[in-house]
Amino acid sequence: MTKLKTNGLPFRSIFFALDKIQSKTHKSREHLLEQASSIYTILAVTAGQGFFNIAGIDFRVARGQCYLLPPEVKMEVTNDGEEDLNYYRLSFEIISKEQLGQDSQFLEQGELKVEPFDRYADIFKKICDNQRHKSDKEQFRNQYRFQKLMYWIIEQNLPFDQPKDSRKTVEETLSYLQEHYHEDVTTEQLAAQAHLGTKQYAHLFKKMTGKTPIDYVTEMRIRKAKELLIISSGHQLRDIAEQVGYSDPYYFNRRFKQVVGIPPRQFIRKRQFRIISTEYACSMLALGLKPIGAPAYQLGFYAKNHSGGIDNIGDKGTFYFDKMKSLKPDLFVLGDEIEPEVSAQLLRIAPVVHIPWMGLDATGHLRAVADLLGMTKEAEAWIQMYETKRDETKFQLKSFINIHETVGILVVEGQDLYVLGDRNAGEIVYRTLGMTPPQMVRRQLEAHPNQYGRKVSLDKLPDYEADRLLIIVYGNEAQTTFNGIQHDEIWRNLRAVRNNNVQVIDAEKWIYYDVLSLQGQLDEAVSLFSNNGR
Repeated sequence: MTKLKTNGLPFRSIFFALDKIQSKTHKSREHLLEQASSIYTILAVTAGQGFFNIAGIDFRVARGQCYLLPPEVKMEVTNDGEEDLNYYRLSFEIISKEQLGQDSQFLEQGELKVEPFDRYADIFKKICDNQRHKSDKEQFRNQYRFQKLMYWIIEQNLPFDQPKDSRKTVEETLSYLQEHYHEDVTTEQLAAQAHLGTKQYAHLFKKMTGKTPIDYVTEMRIRKAKELLIISSGHQLRDIAEQVGYSDPYYFNRRFKQVVGIPPRQFIRKRQFRIISTEYACSMLALGLKPIGAPAYQLGFYAKNHSGGIDNIGDKGTFYFDKMKSLKPDLFVLGDEIEPEVSAQLLRIAPVVHIPWMGLDATGHLRAVADLLGMTKEAEAWIQMYETKRDETKFQLKSFINIHETVGILVVEGQDLYVLGDRNAGEIVYRTLGMTPPQMVRRQLEAHPNQYGRKVSLDKLPDYEADRLLIIVYGNEAQTTFNGIQHDEIWRNLRAVRNNNVQVIDAEKWIYYDVLSLQGQLDEAVSLFSNNGR
C-alpha cells in the first residue's frame, strides 16, 4: 500500500476543491483508454474485477480498491470478468497559499487504503448523487462531504512522523481481520501491513492473542460459520463454507470438526447451541432452549423454576467478560440498546446478533428470537397457548373491571418515580384487561404506543391523577423513597390516596417484561383485581 507524500507542505495551507465525480461502468471484456486529467483523480472500485493500467503498470482491481492519480497520468481500463466493472472517478484540485511549482506533485500516485470500504462507498455515492443539486445549500453540503472524504483518506494513508508502537500495529491487523477473515490472508501479508518482519509479527501476534495468525483466522471463520448454521436455516453447507472463506466444502467440514468437535451437520441436528443472552433469556426458555449465560437480574421471578444451569454473566451496569469468555459461547443474542463498546468486546468472544428491545413487545421479542433460531412453530404454539389463557383471564375478571375507573401504575426505583405506559405491568392492566389509564397516559399512548412510561417528579404526579393507583416499589432504596413520598402533601392530596384506593403490588412479580412474566402475571391479576384483591 503506497503512502501519501506531501512534499513538506502543511495541510493548513491547502484546500481540496472538488471538480467532478462520475460513476463509470464497463461491460464484460470491454477495454477503454481513459483520458488523462489535468488535475488529481481518485478511482474507487465498487463492483466487478479487471485491470487498471496506470502509467504503464497493470494493477489487478476488485471491489474495495482505490487509487490516486496525479495530473496528466494516463490510464487504461480492462474488464476481463463476466460481470460489469463499476467504479467512481473523482477529480479534484489542490488550492494552496504556497506556490507548488509547475512540475511539483503534492500527492504521489499509488493505491490508497480505504477501510472500512462500505463507509467510503457510501460517501462516494452521496457526492455523486448530489453533485448537480440545484440548491446552493446542498452544493455546500456536498463540498463538505468531499472534504470529509479527503480527511479520511489522508488520515489512513499519510505516514506518521514517529514509528507506531509494534503492539498498536498488530492491533490494527486484528481490526483488519474482523472485516477480511474470509479472504485469503497470509501471515506475510499481515506482517507487511504491520511494518514488521514475519517472525517478529507472528511472535507478537501469539503473545497478544494466544494463537498463531492462521489459527486465529480459522477460529474467526468457524465462529462465523456457527453463527450462520444457527440463524440461516435452509442454507447449503457449500454456501456457508464460501461465505466464511472456504472454497472446498470438504475442507471446511474437516476444519469445523477439528475446532468444534463435531461436523457441521451434526452441530445443526443437535441444536445444543451455546448461547448467551442479555435480554432474551426468558424468550429462549419459553421456546424450550436454555441459554448458557444471562444476567441473573434479567431472569425474574417467573423464570426461577427454569433457570438452573444458567450462569450469571453480569449485574446491572456490569458484565463479567472473563466469565463469558470461559463459557465459550457460539452466539450472543443482545438487545439493541447495549453500548457499542460492550458489543465490540463481546464480538471478540463470539458473533453478536441484536434484536430490537423497545421496537417490539414481549411476544414480538419471542417471535424475533424464534425467527433467528429457526423455531417459528414453537413460538406460535406458545403464543397461542398464552392468548388462550389471556382471553380466559379477561373473561374471568370481566365483572370486576370498571372501565369508567382510571388506573395509574407508579414505579418507584431508587430515588426516581415512573408512570408506566403499556409495557411491563401496563401490558396486563391496559392492553389485556382493558383498564383505563389516566388521561395524560392515554394521550401519550395514543401518540406513541408500546412505551415503558415516563420519569416524573413528585410535583407532576397530579397531572397523572387516577381513581386507583398500583405501586411497584423496586429495591431497598426505593422503599425509603416511597416512605418519604407518603408524608408529602402532594401525595396525600391525590384522589386515589384520599379515597384509600392505593395498592402496593409485588415488585418481583410485576417489574419484569418478558413472555414468562406476562404468563405469570395473568394469574396474579386474578387475585389482584377480583373482590378478594380489594
